Amino acid sequence: PDWSHKPGGLNPLSGKDNGPYAEIVLGDLAGLDQFGVCLEWLPPDPTLGPALAEREEEFVYVVAGELILVEEQEVILRAGDAAGWQAGAPHAHCLENRSYR
Repeated sequence: PDWSHKPGGLNPLSGKDNGPYAEIVLGDLAGLDQFGVCLEWLPPDPTLGPALAEREEEFVYVVAGELILVEEQEVILRAGDAAGWQAGAPHAHCLENRSYR
């Protein structure tokens, strides 16, 4: 499958431009509609999110590098770490790549 390149856009949580990223929506390829499965590449600086009470359950697994999970507080996710949310979760979250700092 081909990578879908996204230009980014304003993030309502941080007020910053999300910046570019790329993804392959694996769940769509497999016909899944209750569980979001994407392979995403997040270059330094951009933010993915926010996710707001998604209709799908969500699971994040960090393959390489380091991300900051931003919810009520910030948590560092490193290669091998994972996080998940149930469908309809009432809180927003986003992922930031701060490796440029």
